[in-house]
Amino acid sequence: MKKQLVMSKSRTMFCLMLFAGLVLLLIPSAESADQEHMVLLAVREKADGFEGSAADLYLEIQRGRGRVFLDTYPLTKLDTQMSTRFAKEIACNHIDMDCSAHDFIYTITADSAIVGGPSAGAASAVLAVALLEDIRIDERTSITGTVNSGGVIGPVGGLKAKIDAARQRNITKVLIPKGERFVRPEINLTSLNSTNLTAADILQRNKSLDLVEYGERIGIQIVEVATLDDALYQFSGKRIRDHEMDLEISEGYKDTMRQLAEQLCGKTNQLVKEYNDLKLNLTRMKEQNLSVIEDQINNLSTKSSQAFEEQRYYSSASYCFGANVKARYSIYSLLDLSEERFVYISKLIEGRIEDFPEMEYQTITDLEASMIVRERLIDAKTSLKKAREDHDDNLTDSAFYNLAYASERLESADSWTAFLDHRGKQFVMDRSLIKKGCISKLSEAEERVQYVKLLFSESIIKETSRTLQKAYEDLDNHDYELCLFKASKAKAEADVIVGAAGVEDDQVKDFIRQKISIAETMIIRQQQKSVFPVLAYSYYEYAQDLVEADPFSSLLYAEYAIELSNLDLYFEAKDKGLRISMDPEHVLMLSLGFGIGILFSLFFTKPGKSKRSKPGKKSRSR
Repeated sequence: MKKQLVMSKSRTMFCLMLFAGLVLLLIPSAESADQEHMVLLAVREKADGFEGSAADLYLEIQRGRGRVFLDTYPLTKLDTQMSTRFAKEIACNHIDMDCSAHDFIYTITADSAIVGGPSAGAASAVLAVALLEDIRIDERTSITGTVNSGGVIGPVGGLKAKIDAARQRNITKVLIPKGERFVRPEINLTSLNSTNLTAADILQRNKSLDLVEYGERIGIQIVEVATLDDALYQFSGKRIRDHEMDLEISEGYKDTMRQLAEQLCGKTNQLVKEYNDLKLNLTRMKEQNLSVIEDQINNLSTKSSQAFEEQRYYSSASYCFGANVKARYSIYSLLDLSEERFVYISKLIEGRIEDFPEMEYQTITDLEASMIVRERLIDAKTSLKKAREDHDDNLTDSAFYNLAYASERLESADSWTAFLDHRGKQFVMDRSLIKKGCISKLSEAEERVQYVKLLFSESIIKETSRTLQKAYEDLDNHDYELCLFKASKAKAEADVIVGAAGVEDDQVKDFIRQKISIAETMIIRQQQKSVFPVLAYSYYEYAQDLVEADPFSSLLYAEYAIELSNLDLYFEAKDKGLRISMDPEHVLMLSLGFGIGILFSLFFTKPGKSKRSKPGKKSRSR
């Protein structure tokens, strides 16, 4: 009996020790939090202008809910706080990581007040990636620059002053945004007495300073970096986004888009023929000059043919769509549609929109195709409404154009349904996940829009604000797919403004090509996951086509491609099998409950002799 009691106590002590060890492992502690440091280069205000200053930037990552905190001394401006939020988001996207279970705590300390701004963005993003990927960085290296969508390092001011500050902190390497090597010294001419201003001062103001050469003179290596990955390489010798493969266009996409282009461009030929026949046969024609529109149709048709020959089928289809709208408008103008005919065509379009079949999706391609089909249907409905309003107001020309646009937009929507064939890797397209993605993207877009308003003005982003408002309406209407799509586009539009700010005119096309290259890299990464983002690739292709003719639109489509290239982040692949995911706090509570159950069992079960049941008889529990 005594021996059994000793064994029981030993077993109890062993279980207690085992359980205590498990609890200690699960309890998050301050010591387990990750932290990294970097010297932050800034400027501070003085009576006669600005001078360089250095601060210390720390980042600590803890378990949490995806929040970003900024603790600064002295206090910084709101744009600095927002730039750290963007930096965290861009860093997580850069490494395809869901950071919703981590809190990011940034701390900036300086001896005196520094000028706030977005120039800490690049440093904040580098620290985040380094911590998340467990990469050691060289603390004698520093960086100044904004960080924009796709991880592009953007321009900032005060570079020479910041390099001088780096020298005071024994920094040996300073990374600056690409294209910022040559700068004009910032001379505070207002502080000089006009009678003492010499010709040499004026010449010096206009003379560029080579920062690389200047750095060599003071013992600091100055390196231009274009992207977050370039910066990480300079800090650690490691790259996250190496081009491991070339972009290969999906044969399924190529075949379907070719058919779509052939369909739309075949329609162009039919409409042009109908228009030409009307010109020959009608004796009474509306008196107006359509020669300008004819030239536009011919120009678009030529561009379409060239794009088709080069297998840029989305661009070809887009040009034909534009030609179709103009051709149909010209036909309506020549016919001078009667009241009855206008009403008949309007009802025909309205009926087709209302009877459009429901769309099912199982893959990212399905989802993206359904988004673009829905968007085109809404465009058609909106244009039809505008056409009717214009017709009621006797604005005949505008009514005909909007009616033509509604008709062709509907045809375009119908063409895109060809992609709804469940091609590619299948995902669990749960509506709760799409809602979560919609809300997440709304938050990101809202931050970007507010940031643009803070830096510039509300008028510059008025249309984007409307798009964002429509996305909120889609959320209220439980239309989560359209919400996700519109919020993504709104965020991309805001990113265009933020990213292009400060880019010199002679650097615009290089900046656009850099964005296009990033979009290509992101599409390649999707291909490595057996996903072909049809919409992102289409926008990427169109961005390439517009670089020379329409740089702004090219940049916008490149941003769309970047933003829409990683929708898979919101979904779970079907082939991953059952996976139970729990928060650390839930695991701890479950373990405590399990452990307490074991202890109760041990303490309240009396030890006794086990009795063997006799053969042929069942043992009974007591």
